[in-house]
Amino acid sequence: MKSVRERRLRIFESDHGRLAGWFVEYEGRRIAVLTDARPAEMFWDSYKIDSLVAEPGERSELLDSRLHWDRCEFVFRNRTFGETAPGFAAAGQPPFADGRVLMRGLYLDIGRPSPWEKLLLWLRGSAVGWVLTQQLCRFC
Repeated sequence: MKSVRERRLRIFESDHGRLAGWFVEYEGRRIAVLTDARPAEMFWDSYKIDSLVAEPGERSELLDSRLHWDRCEFVFRNRTFGETAPGFAAAGQPPFADGRVLMRGLYLDIGRPSPWEKLLLWLRGSAVGWVLTQQLCRFC
């Protein structure tokens, strides 16, 4: 039970996996990595995209073409927790401006923290714990 709770706490602390980053997989092969998550617009996050594909033609075919993005043919696997994002959407058109891509839905859905987990997050001093504490104080 402790390992399950610790894992949940780590996921909450990583903003549901967003801060850990994502591997972009195509047909079982890692082709890119998404890092440096930044909130961009409501429900959208901006990620720095770095190719793991050495050959420029293949990179262009996979990452710089709208075809695979529009068809949602990629799998996004969290770099720390190894789980895949259940649903996602990409905005904009490749090649992406400034080497960043706007993504929606890249998070690990583990529900809301229990009251006990909220307390533990607060005690651990995480930013998430601080935010949750601020929300709880509205009702105090």
